[in-house]
Amino acid sequence: MISFLQFLYALGIFKTNFNHIILKNFPPTREIKIVGILMPGYQVPPNDYKDLSKEIQTTAKKNNLYLDIIIANVQNTTTASYEKSIDEIVDYIDLSYPPDKKTFLIAHSAGATFSSNKAMEKCDFFIRMGSLFNSKNILPNANTVDSFPKPVLTILGQNDGLLKYTLASYELAALEQKIKTLGYDYLSVKKPIVIIPGLTHMQMAKGNFTEIAKKLGMKDLDTNLTLKDAHSKIAHVVADFLSLNVGSTNNYFVKNSFKNTSEILKKYGAFIKYDYLSVLISNIQQLLAPPPILFKFYNNWNYNLDLFLYSKPEIYNNTIITQSFINNTPAFNENAFFNCLWLKLKSQQAITNTLSVLQNVTAQSINARIFNATFEILTAHQQQNYLLLGKKLSFGQDIITQPGPNLEWFKTNIKLTNFNNSFLLQSPTMYTNTTVSPERFDGMYYVKVITPAQVVDWVTFHSLK
Repeated sequence: MISFLQFLYALGIFKTNFNHIILKNFPPTREIKIVGILMPGYQVPPNDYKDLSKEIQTTAKKNNLYLDIIIANVQNTTTASYEKSIDEIVDYIDLSYPPDKKTFLIAHSAGATFSSNKAMEKCDFFIRMGSLFNSKNILPNANTVDSFPKPVLTILGQNDGLLKYTLASYELAALEQKIKTLGYDYLSVKKPIVIIPGLTHMQMAKGNFTEIAKKLGMKDLDTNLTLKDAHSKIAHVVADFLSLNVGSTNNYFVKNSFKNTSEILKKYGAFIKYDYLSVLISNIQQLLAPPPILFKFYNNWNYNLDLFLYSKPEIYNNTIITQSFINNTPAFNENAFFNCLWLKLKSQQAITNTLSVLQNVTAQSINARIFNATFEILTAHQQQNYLLLGKKLSFGQDIITQPGPNLEWFKTNIKLTNFNNSFLLQSPTMYTNTTVSPERFDGMYYVKVITPAQVVDWVTFHSLK
């Protein structure tokens, strides 16, 4: 029995200028019941995905999956153009393949963002390469990994120079509740995230950046992974994901890869949790309250700038209460330490009132402590890579700002200066003395400091670009 679309096509009523690239399974020994749609990245030629597509087909055969892949020839780099191409390809698939076929959409980079809604609407499975959902609420799309209603695989490159793989920690955090309720094994089939060691952003295509990307200064991190091996690793993950979702129970590669990725992301995720940062902040305050004076410490988070602006650190019942704010504003055009910790602490003078016990605690020394402590717990490979190839980071004297109505400290960002590919970081600080008026502002130490997560991102990403 023919479908309605096939009936229209037979009558000549349904016509389309189909200019997309069809890669047939070869040799065509089996009926094809799985069809892939590949959506290119921003201005990446569709032909650049032929080798990867063929590798996926070859690897899938080893799992007894026989599939065709259609690479979209997108006319314009807009959501409307991507969605039009998907509609054309889906119509072609409905005409050309059996009704019980399964369709997956695999999209690269910005192509995944442009294609997300159509993947949800018209496909059975979605595969994102070098792209993330909106789990941190900063990306220009509404979907999150936990709310996406179809099985979805996220493939990231550890040497991707355009997308920090550590951002996937927010994806994993979004899945935490589902992992608790549905189980880890279920999520490793339906929502796996896989970071492939050595893989770069453009090895998900043919390895070449577009002209516009070159003009914008985009580049990947150096890697020893060959393009052929990169395609093989991607294909292995894709084929296993598809096999698991069409009924195979004997494929463990994706599950193990998701487990390894989860361990990497959990370590990073710990650094961005408010509880962890509160301990760090209390430790910083403790530097300003050295023995023999003994205090308890409590940090209060201010989740918007207005609250932080009017907050006040204080000493209450032998507890020093600090005030903190972390600037989560998207920082696409700012330096790597723009989203730092903003702290209001009690000054040493306010705590001790005795000049003889004052210590020389500066933002410079605090930043160095945070960097060194975080660097020590990175993997030997990450440390060695930074020491051999990374742009080194050092810490300069504090930028001293003055109290006053112009809010100088609030307006001053952490400064990052490039000296022949070595970088000097300086933090703004501000003190108020213990006799300042009004009294609510006395004895305070304002400081902006780096976070452990920013150290990881510098060592593994920014310093290597």
